[in-house]
Amino acid sequence: MPLPDRLEAMLDGDAIRFADDRGSPLDPALYPVARRAMKAEIAELLAQHAAARNAQIDALTAQHHDVPAVLRAAPPAAAKPPREAYASDQAHIEAVMLWRAAAANTGPATAGIEEKLLAALGDLQFAHETNVALELRGDRLLLDVGLPAIEAMPTSRWVANIGYAALIARPMPPREIAALYMGHVASLILRLIGHSFSVSSDIRSVAVSAHTQRCGSTGQLADEYVAVAEIDRDGWNQVDCANIRAIDPAELLRRFGARLEADPRGKLKVQQRLD
Repeated sequence: MPLPDRLEAMLDGDAIRFADDRGSPLDPALYPVARRAMKAEIAELLAQHAAARNAQIDALTAQHHDVPAVLRAAPPAAAKPPREAYASDQAHIEAVMLWRAAAANTGPATAGIEEKLLAALGDLQFAHETNVALELRGDRLLLDVGLPAIEAMPTSRWVANIGYAALIARPMPPREIAALYMGHVASLILRLIGHSFSVSSDIRSVAVSAHTQRCGSTGQLADEYVAVAEIDRDGWNQVDCANIRAIDPAELLRRFGARLEADPRGKLKVQQRLD
């Protein structure tokens, strides 16, 4: 039986399937011939799908890429912000507006800032369930973050098998999964800090305590804090948010004293919650 004049290859689940130009499935007996006839097309199709699936895995460590390029305003002062302290006229205008607003009030409207924080952080989408509780103490924001468990992380990457015309899940070694989880945790924390600072210049520091549920020393499931980080606005103003994609979240957090450590097996160590 000859192949149809026109043949279409498509990915069905993890394997390539064939159909003619009318959408009718190809006789499975012709698959070996079809795979040879469309070898180049199949290779390209599988490579595209493998890259797309692996990109979803890589995105777990790139959650912070949407951090806003916040205004690097000078600390609150009685004097009007000087033009020379800002990179552009627009940035200076925004700083002056913030200064005037601050001057019109005796202090930060805590309730209003909390409402803005809830709206801003509530709008963020996460790859896995991530719960955030916040408390604003004066100008210091505390975030208590419920992380996904390491078991929620992918355990395989996808590779193209041209001979079988299929995508194959290649298991990741435990250390790679542990590194992926640490990268995901660091990326989430950096993202929350960046979005929090962008809400109001009255927020002068953000402290994050992140916990996950896992078996503790008793063998019972319990919440354990595995990462804590705090950055003040002066420190945050050193971060080039316009170049955030080039930043390693874990390295940046550690630069500011974050405690995010793993044991020799890659398991995140227990940390003391920030108060």
